[in-house]
Amino acid sequence: RTPRPVTVQVVSADKPGLLATMSSTFNEHGINISEASCRSLDDDRALNTFRINVLDVNQLQKLIRALQKLNGVFAVQRM
Repeated sequence: RTPRPVTVQVVSADKPGLLATMSSTFNEHGINISEASCRSLDDDRALNTFRINVLDVNQLQKLIRALQKLNGVFAVQRM
């Protein structure tokens, strides 16, 4: 199977270490991040946009569920 590019947006708390935890979650699911954009918002939140390559919808759904369970993650969506 050929990996397909997908964009995932994560709204999270703006706190130290959370980006590293998210990155580890991608790694645990065998997903490579090809591009990332992370910026702080005004209300102690961060907007994180990741361009990733997934093998199928099942792999993507497992990743999204894992990200949603992280302490400090408010919302995860496929763009």
